[in-house]
Amino acid sequence: MRLLLAFSVVICHVGFGAPPLMSIPGVDVSFRILPADLAVQCFFVISGFYMSLILGKRYSLDRAGLRRFYSNRLLRLVPTYWTILLLFVVFAAVNGRFYRFEWAQYFGILEKLPLSTSLWIAFTNVTMIGQDTLMFMGLNETGHMQWTGNAETGPIPLHFFILNPPAWSLSLELWFYMLAPWFAGRHWRTLLGVCVASLALRIVLAVNGYHGGIWGDRFFPSELLLFVGGMLLERAYSKYQDFFTQTLSKIAFGVLTVLIVAYWFIPLDPSVVHFGFLTIFAGAVPFLFALTKDNKWDRAIGELSYPLYLCHIFVQLFVFSKMRATPQDASWIIAGISIGLALAIHLGVELPIERLRRRLASKS
Repeated sequence: MRLLLAFSVVICHVGFGAPPLMSIPGVDVSFRILPADLAVQCFFVISGFYMSLILGKRYSLDRAGLRRFYSNRLLRLVPTYWTILLLFVVFAAVNGRFYRFEWAQYFGILEKLPLSTSLWIAFTNVTMIGQDTLMFMGLNETGHMQWTGNAETGPIPLHFFILNPPAWSLSLELWFYMLAPWFAGRHWRTLLGVCVASLALRIVLAVNGYHGGIWGDRFFPSELLLFVGGMLLERAYSKYQDFFTQTLSKIAFGVLTVLIVAYWFIPLDPSVVHFGFLTIFAGAVPFLFALTKDNKWDRAIGELSYPLYLCHIFVQLFVFSKMRATPQDASWIIAGISIGLALAIHLGVELPIERLRRRLASKS
């Protein structure tokens, strides 16, 4: 399911030009799985579930346990991110182009910006921390950062300077990781209160016109509902494991599969379909975990989701610069190369670091 969610993002970003799967008057049914923003939000629920699963169990909530937790999270995220970031920089140095700007244009703008602005852009690109804030900021006439509340507002929106655009979601993950140990030590009623407050904030924002776009999935306080909701689902799973039988889990998996296939055919308002699917997906997460937790093949396949999610924009940039192909052909080429590169990064970067981490852990 994680790989399917990542592939949904790839499909949305690379602009599949495939012909409709079937002809239905008034319905565009190009090759799609789920909207990219919905797939990312599903990842947030899974992340909350998994953090609750390991905090206080695999990692104690004392200083030593938290040190191990944070170091392992960084070892999971950073090497892959830096590897792909290096690919972007090397490509730009050789070919003279980043995703949004030419090489000379990118650094020419940075040189004219106030030092504080340039340092913040550099910091977010290197660390991932704060990339989500760039979605809500732009440059004013003097080159200083200003709040815009709109990803496309301002002379130059600051998110244009993100070298690997999909990495903004990792910033939200990192904010959550900072708070996750505190949440893990709280009573379920406190977590429920956080969910209610986050949902209330989302409703207030929507009523005042702040909905959709960056407000739909990139504002951390309102996305906290998904992370903490995932933690609550894990609490329910741990307490009532006998309820999550293989039979019910297979039924939940089947229902979710049908909804994924039928997503673009559901004749309701898109926002209703979006939040309806997200709610059903969240409810299915404990069942999916019960069904697949002992399946090594499923875990191995799922591990490809992270490098695939991060590398596909680089592959798109590379393919369009090197190949002449129709949009339809290019889309399939990009998807295929992205999966291959994700596998190479997993085998060449992630697995060696994981083996090193385990050796160090055993010695300590």
